[in-house]
Amino acid sequence: MKKYVFIFIVSASAFLYNIVSSSNTSPSIQMIVNTSHIEGPQVANNIEKELSKMKGISSYEVSLESDMLLVNYDDKQIDDTDIVGVLKKWGCNTYEISFNPIFN
Repeated sequence: MKKYVFIFIVSASAFLYNIVSSSNTSPSIQMIVNTSHIEGPQVANNIEKELSKMKGISSYEVSLESDMLLVNYDDKQIDDTDIVGVLKKWGCNTYEISFNPIFN
């Protein structure tokens, strides 16, 4: 009986570890982008839609009022040039970037 309890506990632990580790993107960098004028809500929605599809981005926020983009991402999974590529695709060719490390 003890053998079955031990096997169950080990199996359950391994299962839970896989679920938590695969679905949890831990951000390591915060990227703040001051960009040229974002041409309206549709462009902002398109930028958000593309960022949501990128693996490694844990959160993002686009502000039309301040023409800023805030992205928290894992630098082991995605590169900042990928994020800049999305901005360029939607007409934000002039930008100023700053980075903040996120300590977990």
